[in-house]
Amino acid sequence: MPVLQTSGLWRVQVGAFVKKEKAEALAERLRAAGFDAWVVLPTMPQADSNDST
Repeated sequence: MPVLQTSGLWRVQVGAFVKKEKAEALAERLRAAGFDAWVVLPTMPQADSNDST
């Protein structure tokens, strides 16, 4: 059974965009409202070269 963590840093994603400019604009609005905001480019896990799917 998984162990649930009851403390630490919790994060909430508030958007997903095709254009970086849109992501930056939302992040700036969040910062102006007093929130910490980051724009990150997600990375996709590498496919296993032995994977036949």
